[in-house]
Amino acid sequence: MPTTPERRTDLAGLPAPAPRSAPRSWVPHGWGLLFLAAGLWTMLGAVPGLVDPAAAYQRFHAGPVTEDVLVLFRGSSGQTFLFGVGYLVAAFAPRRHALVVALGGAGKAMYAVRLLSEAAAGQAGPLTLVAAVGDLAFVVAFVAFFASSTTARLRRPASTSPPAASP
Repeated sequence: MPTTPERRTDLAGLPAPAPRSAPRSWVPHGWGLLFLAAGLWTMLGAVPGLVDPAAAYQRFHAGPVTEDVLVLFRGSSGQTFLFGVGYLVAAFAPRRHALVVALGGAGKAMYAVRLLSEAAAGQAGPLTLVAAVGDLAFVVAFVAFFASSTTARLRRPASTSPPAASP
């Protein structure tokens, strides 16, 4: 198999691996810092609900706590924990994990609306407004992330390479 300048091969005639670009950073940067913060913020809300669901529930909601409510609250805390892990993973490759960010952002928006409605009804715990405002701030930042992604895609010039020949 002859080699051409466009196609490098190794000694066995197999295509050589593509040259490596700069080594990947293990420190989040740019949008990754947002998702690192979102992961830590989310963990801050999830871990207490897993460790002591009754106390955590009282911090966010007013009213009586039943065993059924605590089972649901612990389950939602587990789900919240998993989204926190998802944000931490997204911190290192935000565009690759955009679906996790979109789903988590939708969850944050719905939970914030629920907390604000509880506050309006006088059923809020001491941390309700802090959690609602914090989650809404992340939702706004996630929207900015997706808007910048769309804007960057629209600004990208069209490819000038000819289409591949069909066999």
